[in-house]
Amino acid sequence: MATDSKFEDLNLSKDEIDRFTNALKQEEFRKLFVQYAEEISDPVNKARYEAEIAQLENERGMDVKFVHPEAGYVVKTTVNGEQKLFINVCKNETIGKPSSKKESGADGRSGLVWSIPHSFAPPKEDKDKNGGLCKIVDFVVNPDTYRMAETNTRFKQMLHDTAFDGIERQFDMKLDRKNLKFPKLKYKGMASPTVIRTRKEDGDDKPAAERDPDDVMSGFPYPYGDETTAEKMAKKEWEIRKREAEKEKKKDSPKFSKEEKTSNDYETPKYSIKHRSNFDLQDFREAQDAKTDLKPDTLVISIHLPLLKSAAPIDLDIFEKKLTMQSESPAKYKLDLDLPYLVDENEGSASFDKSKRHLIVTLPVIKPKASTNLTKTVDDSEPATEFVKLGEQTKPLIEVLGSQDSGVDYTLPNYEFSQTDETASFVINVSNIVRESVCKTFMTQAPFGADVKFTTMGSGGFPMHYKLIIRLPQVYTVDLDSCDLRLSEQNAVLVLAKADDSLGDWESCYIGLHTEKLEVRNLAMFSLVW
Repeated sequence: MATDSKFEDLNLSKDEIDRFTNALKQEEFRKLFVQYAEEISDPVNKARYEAEIAQLENERGMDVKFVHPEAGYVVKTTVNGEQKLFINVCKNETIGKPSSKKESGADGRSGLVWSIPHSFAPPKEDKDKNGGLCKIVDFVVNPDTYRMAETNTRFKQMLHDTAFDGIERQFDMKLDRKNLKFPKLKYKGMASPTVIRTRKEDGDDKPAAERDPDDVMSGFPYPYGDETTAEKMAKKEWEIRKREAEKEKKKDSPKFSKEEKTSNDYETPKYSIKHRSNFDLQDFREAQDAKTDLKPDTLVISIHLPLLKSAAPIDLDIFEKKLTMQSESPAKYKLDLDLPYLVDENEGSASFDKSKRHLIVTLPVIKPKASTNLTKTVDDSEPATEFVKLGEQTKPLIEVLGSQDSGVDYTLPNYEFSQTDETASFVINVSNIVRESVCKTFMTQAPFGADVKFTTMGSGGFPMHYKLIIRLPQVYTVDLDSCDLRLSEQNAVLVLAKADDSLGDWESCYIGLHTEKLEVRNLAMFSLVW
């Protein structure tokens, strides 16, 4: 992880780590540490610090300007298809104003070519509302640029393109430009200024090594060096071009897979394919009937969909040698994936991991029929023995399944809750439920509640398995005769009828996929969505 690499870059010795650990255990040190954090966060101290830095830089022949980003709006996207990125579009008078000039294109038509001065702050790590790690980049422009973007849609799109191009080039990131969101935020994270350094015309342009050796400060390392911001940007530009040239060399003989040839309107999600097999020592015997096929038993495809909260918008289709996946809203994803082995498209399963935003598809691999060349000498005088090959037994028309859901990956569905004085309703927002797959069980004693399991069939014809377990606190009871599960093409509604001694508003319940891992849900609000 990035956080781990930052700690590694500190290059601390074991003794230093031990001393720092022991210091943090002391209450006095923790108080001093908190006091220090408060001091450096105080606006008055910040202003004094900036003034002192400006004075020190001035003595070294540099003019320094601190660019404080003024909040504007936020653009949310993802980096490399994995991590969320928030772009703070900000404004500051220090940044130059936009300019344009007329130029003629290759087709002979003339138009305006815009130049938009801007500034980036290096990416910083933060956490999103769910506690997951994310990155934040400040994109600062002149207030005139910002006002033009507010009133002109095409100019705003050009501004976004400038921000995305700059972030990708400067910080070597790949951003998702198709699935953008605009949170109701003016600024994400804690604002921090950037510094623009320019050399004074009458300043000292000698490097640090050539300055007065009697100067007390000459022996100390200076964190900012002797380069101006423009000089650093020129050096950075050279590094970027060198990096891009190396990438172009790698593209000299490109190999495009079919899954990469998706429409420009969709983003190709990242995925991984795992080969899974059961280990059996019998397969390694030196015998004629020992296993010789090295194919895996199943393929587990994990597709990362960071902008989806559930499997509801996903259309998944499985063929013997191909997997296709597509979603339209809230994010456009499309994947056309060739599989390494033939799979049984009728026996697979899929689940959605909400914590990681991963769609996990498990597909059994079709194995070749075992060749039976074994022979046995039979005496003509002995009665012939009839042999039945394994796998040729007729399956019963009705197969009784045990209570354990072995081999089935269930997903918790999205649902909404509402209640009246007499009923509590859970609206399960999943469409295309297969009626024959629905299994509901109402608890007949405290803690009361319900277990609901069902399968949906998407437009691709691939099943998704869902489960919802609800348990009520001991103080609540239900009227079992009036409880019901109502199905429609768009959703399912689970109705729990309140018993006479439990009328009124219910405050909480327990919900989850497994009875031993249920989470408390607050029902005090009139309508909740999960």
